[in-house]
Amino acid sequence: MLMFTEIASVTCDGPSYNFTMIGGFGIKVDPPHNILSSFPHPADPTMNINFVLDACHMLKLVRNCFSSYGILKDETGANID
Repeated sequence: MLMFTEIASVTCDGPSYNFTMIGGFGIKVDPPHNILSSFPHPADPTMNINFVLDACHMLKLVRNCFSSYGILKDETGANID
């Protein structure tokens, strides 16, 4: 009998190597219209494993970005508040 562990989700923060890893599973995080946040469980394709960004760590990254760069601008050059 094949035994496997049920995995509900993979959670990580924002470094680029994490996004490279999850991209290998078919996860897409290109908001707002191209998001795919789950992939089939390798041992049971009828089950999905969900991808979740760790909100606390992502907020910390945004805070550090504001601290390092000060005022951020969007693609049109307008300030991001």
